[in-house]
Amino acid sequence: MGWRLYTAADAASVEALHARLCARLGMDWELPQLDERPVLITLVREDSRGITHSIFLEAVPELCALGEEPLSKKDWKEAARMLLQLCEVYSISTVRAFAPEAALAPTKRKRLSAVERMLTYFGFAREDTSRLVPFTRQIAVKKPATVAAGENHG
Repeated sequence: MGWRLYTAADAASVEALHARLCARLGMDWELPQLDERPVLITLVREDSRGITHSIFLEAVPELCALGEEPLSKKDWKEAARMLLQLCEVYSISTVRAFAPEAALAPTKRKRLSAVERMLTYFGFAREDTSRLVPFTRQIAVKKPATVAAGENHG
């Protein structure tokens, strides 16, 4: 049998796999709707016993910010509102933000850094206690060939 695309008929089996995994790990995490955005694809592995594994690829955006000086909360609010609207359009429920340790160093008065205060204000929480270890893979994306000047492709 092997791997195949997930169907709605697989929901109960995959939910049972999820529940057993959460119990083994001693933690609970929400299983997204596997046939809707932001899940891009869900696969199940089936053998004579039934569905033994499931893998899904979920779109989770990474918040990246560039700037040379801190902005006020007021300045950030408009950008945050616009970003949240886009997340709602695409049914995105999780956004990750990664910050270099140097940007998170506490101030001299032992207060959180400006970066961490801003992330906390907008609802981000440190993952230190989640017991999850991040793994990243950069995938080389092929860029389309540029069209030479004057070429007609119509």
